[in-house]
Amino acid sequence: MLIAKEGKPLTDAEFVKKCVILPFEEVPLSARTITRRIEDVGDNLLNQLINITKTFQYFSLALDESTDIVDSAQLIIFIRGINEKFEITEEIAAVSTLKGTTRGEDIFLHVQNVISSLDLQLHKLVSVTTDGVRNMTGKNNCHPRYFFIALFISNQHAVCAKIMSWDSIMKDVVSIINFIRSNGMNHRQFQSFLIEINADYGDVLYYTAVRWLSRGCVIERFFMLRQEIYSFLKEKGKDTSMLENLTWISELAFCVDILKYINEINIKLQGENQLIPDMYFHIKCFEIKLKLLMSHIEKNELTHFPNCKKLFESSEFTLSTVKFVETISILQQEFNNRFQDFKRHSQYFQLLANPFNIDVEDVPIELQMEIIDLQPQEILKDSFNASPLLFFAELPALFSKIKNIAAKYFSMFGSTYVCEQAFSHMKKIKSPYRSRLTDDHLHHVLRASTSNLNF
Repeated sequence: MLIAKEGKPLTDAEFVKKCVILPFEEVPLSARTITRRIEDVGDNLLNQLINITKTFQYFSLALDESTDIVDSAQLIIFIRGINEKFEITEEIAAVSTLKGTTRGEDIFLHVQNVISSLDLQLHKLVSVTTDGVRNMTGKNNCHPRYFFIALFISNQHAVCAKIMSWDSIMKDVVSIINFIRSNGMNHRQFQSFLIEINADYGDVLYYTAVRWLSRGCVIERFFMLRQEIYSFLKEKGKDTSMLENLTWISELAFCVDILKYINEINIKLQGENQLIPDMYFHIKCFEIKLKLLMSHIEKNELTHFPNCKKLFESSEFTLSTVKFVETISILQQEFNNRFQDFKRHSQYFQLLANPFNIDVEDVPIELQMEIIDLQPQEILKDSFNASPLLFFAELPALFSKIKNIAAKYFSMFGSTYVCEQAFSHMKKIKSPYRSRLTDDHLHHVLRASTSNLNF
C-alpha cells in the first residue's frame, strides 16, 4: 500500500524486508546468552533490593516450603518493607534449596543467612508469616518480641482432618469419583446418564489433593449428584451402602456446609495488597459466624446449613447434632490457636482500621493523647476515607506515634499468598519438560518473574 502511494519500485519491498530482518539476526539469543542475561537480571534485582532495604523503617518476612518436580525442597522467603514515605516494597528475599532434612532448625538457619546477606537490622523485624505447619512454627514462638502469624489458609488439612469423620468421608467420596472418572467408558456412560435424566450438573469434579479451595467444590458437587451417583453405581453392581446410610449422608451434608464457610474466609485472606487490619476484621467476622453457627446447630436451626436443611426436610431421619457441635467447637479452637497473636494486637488493628471512630479508652495508653488531637480534624478524616495508606503517610509530626504504629503494622504480611503465587510460577518454570533446570537458574528466573522492580 505504501509502495503504491509513494510510487516506489515494486522491488523496494524486498530491500525493506532485508533491512528489517538484519538487526534481529544480529541480536544474540542463544540459550547460553539468555542464561547469562537471566543471571544478570537476577543479580541486578538482588542488588536493587539490598539498596531498598537500607531505607526500610520496618520489615516483615513470609516463608513457605514446597517441593519441585524433582522432589527438591525449595524454601521461598519474601520480604515486605515500608520506608518513611510509606512506600511498600514486596519482593523475594531468597529462594533456598533445602538439602537433606527440612526441620525447623534447617529453615531457621536459612532465614538467618538471608537476614545476614541482605544486611537487615533485626530490631526492624515486625513479623514472620508461615503456613502454620510444625517445622515452620516449632512448639512455641521463638521470640516474644516478634509477631508470628501461623496461617489457617495453607494448612487446612490438619484442621479438616479433625472435622468429624472428614478423612473417612473424603476417602469414600474420592473412591467413588475415581471409579467414575478414571475409567473412560464409565465416565462417558455416567455423563450420558446425567444427560438422559436431565440432571442439574453434567459431571462430578476431579479431586486434587493439593488444592484445598477446590475440595469444597468437589464434595459439594458429589452431594448434589448423590442420587444420580447412587443409581449409576446400582446399575454397575457396585456397593452403594454408603449412599443408603443416612448418618453418612448427613455428615457429608454437614461437611459441604462447613467447608463453604472455611473456603470463604480463605479466599478473603488471599490476594495482593491487603493491609493487615483488613485481614484482622475478616478473621473477627469468621469467629462471630462460628459462634452463630454453634448457637444455631445446638437448637437444630439449620438456616445457615442449607444442605443439611434440605436433606432433613426431605427425609424422616432425625438429626443428631452432638457430633456437629463438637466439630464446630474444634474449629473454633483451631482458629483461635492459629490467630492468637492477632488478638494480642487487636487494639492496634482497630485503631488503624478507623482512628476517627474508635473510643479513646480502647486505644493503647501511649496513643490516647494523639487520638484525642486527631479525631476532631474533619479534613484529615476525609483524607483517611479517600486513602488510608496515604493518610498515614502524610500525617504531620504532631501524630508521630500513630504514624510509627501504622508503618509497623502496614509492613506485615497478612498471608503466605505471595509464596503460593511463587510456587505456581515454579511449577510452570520447572515443569516435567524442564526438570534439568539447575537450582541457581530456577532461583534467578523466579526472582525475575515475581519482581515488581525495574530491570
